[in-house]
Amino acid sequence: MSAVQHPGALPREPEPDHEDALGSRPAPVGVGNDNPMVVGRTQEFERVLARLKAAREGRTGLVALSGEAGIGKTLLMRKVADHARRDGFLVLSARMLEGDWQPSYHAWAEILGEAMAEVEWPSSSHSPPEWFHALAPILPRLAHVYQGLAPAANLSLQEERFRIPDAIVRCLDDLSQRRPLLVVLDDIQWSDPGSLRVLLHLGRSRKAALLILVAYRDDYVDGPGRLVDVLAQLRREAWFEEIALHGLPDHDVDQLMRDVWGEPAPDTVVRLVSEATRGNPFFVHEIARSLAEEGGIGHVSGAPLPHLETLTIPESLRQVVEHRLARLSTTAQRMLRLAAVCTDGFDFPVLQALTSLDEETLLDALDEALAARLIAPTGTGAERYDFQHALVRRALYDAWSPSRRVRLHRALARSLEQVHADAPLLYAPALAAHYHISMAVPGAAAGVPYALAAARDAGRRSSPEQAASY
Repeated sequence: MSAVQHPGALPREPEPDHEDALGSRPAPVGVGNDNPMVVGRTQEFERVLARLKAAREGRTGLVALSGEAGIGKTLLMRKVADHARRDGFLVLSARMLEGDWQPSYHAWAEILGEAMAEVEWPSSSHSPPEWFHALAPILPRLAHVYQGLAPAANLSLQEERFRIPDAIVRCLDDLSQRRPLLVVLDDIQWSDPGSLRVLLHLGRSRKAALLILVAYRDDYVDGPGRLVDVLAQLRREAWFEEIALHGLPDHDVDQLMRDVWGEPAPDTVVRLVSEATRGNPFFVHEIARSLAEEGGIGHVSGAPLPHLETLTIPESLRQVVEHRLARLSTTAQRMLRLAAVCTDGFDFPVLQALTSLDEETLLDALDEALAARLIAPTGTGAERYDFQHALVRRALYDAWSPSRRVRLHRALARSLEQVHADAPLLYAPALAAHYHISMAVPGAAAGVPYALAAARDAGRRSSPEQAASY
């Protein structure tokens, strides 16, 4: 699905998390694949097809796919579009542009302009349809169909806000009388207000052979705003359906990795990648490709990867993380970068000691990160959090210089001691580890008692290997 570019608009930098291959079965590394297949998503696909069938029978529908970047929304929409074309639908697609500079209704203008070129329209000898005057300002090519007609009368701002969305829906109605119509809109989280209002007007065309399929990133819908308000209204309508895409289960992760490598992946590697990525198809694909480039299945089959820290984080994933992080305040970004040193989650008091932020500022930063779906609460009742994806933490952690990392580990050790001053030995394993990692910094000997305490505890638990390690 190509992005719509308005003439004269500044080009948008392509994002690193292209969804063209998200959730797909890519060919092995170095092999082209012009027709990727969807892994999983069978139930979601069938739900959209049911709405497509209803549209063919004259029941207008609107389906919204939601999920984080890389979850496979775009590929699923592409699969639906291919099916619809084979079924005789006219498929029109566009992608909303990021940024407030985009012209109002630009995506709808692109869609309708494409439709005008595909559908045989009555000649200028006929009277123009009732929606013509309202759309002429956003669809200049109409002037070539009905030449010499006077422009529409000026209306008040409030009337204009109603007239154009209503005219777009009426135009879609007319188009669907000639041929069943599927309209695909991607990234509607970046829609201008007018374009979103068009969706609310769809209720006026319930007898049209029309399905609107949209997608948005739920990690961008992080508070009150235009899209949140529109979705709240749409959810009350029977002709609207929302389908949330989640991470793939282990067997689908296995299939994705198998198709990248060309042979089965070891179960231990599949479980590791599935846990680290939470089944995000783009993350799985990029990690699998990275492993393949490092030597393929032979790199890991003889020695299964024991934990996340052995994975190399591809540059594509770093770019995804940085792009998501850029939406947050400077304070929230700094908090997350510091929290990345915590390998097993973090408590609010420890995070406050580590970041040196006052309580209210830290609460605001946490709220931002939670709304952006970068972290999530863990457990019940406790003020404890962890990164949604372990790979996000790793990407942030790897961005620090080695010198910064060891000092962060020392800072975390001191924060743990400060918060748990009454019973530090309860946290002996973590303290021993952070002091050991920061052994290049003076004062590492303070970690020796923690290492010995952790060793004694491991011995009592009949874990001699772990005791020896401490």
